[in-house]
Amino acid sequence: MVLETLSIIAYKQPVTKLEIEKIRGVKSDHAVNRLIEYNLVYEVGRLDAPGRPALFATTEEFLRRFGVGSTKDLPVINPARVDEFKQEVEEELKFVDEAAASGEETGEEKD
Repeated sequence: MVLETLSIIAYKQPVTKLEIEKIRGVKSDHAVNRLIEYNLVYEVGRLDAPGRPALFATTEEFLRRFGVGSTKDLPVINPARVDEFKQEVEEELKFVDEAAASGEETGEEKD
């Protein structure tokens, strides 16, 4: 999801695609490319590591569109809520895995 990727970039910038993918658990090429097209993120440089991966950050356009003066003005996430979010994600993933497994066993296709 593009908004999820944008949130990760906004809070973790500068960040590489690999770091985004570790957080999201899926490839993020399409989402990052879309955000570049929308002028919400840009490549700020390269990480001094093997392969020299690109580093991404938000643009001035991002700040204007979301009505934020600077990235320091982004809402702070309550650390107690982070554990709640993690638990919700784990429960959702467990549900998805169970649904996929039951579909495989019965041979049914899931919509």
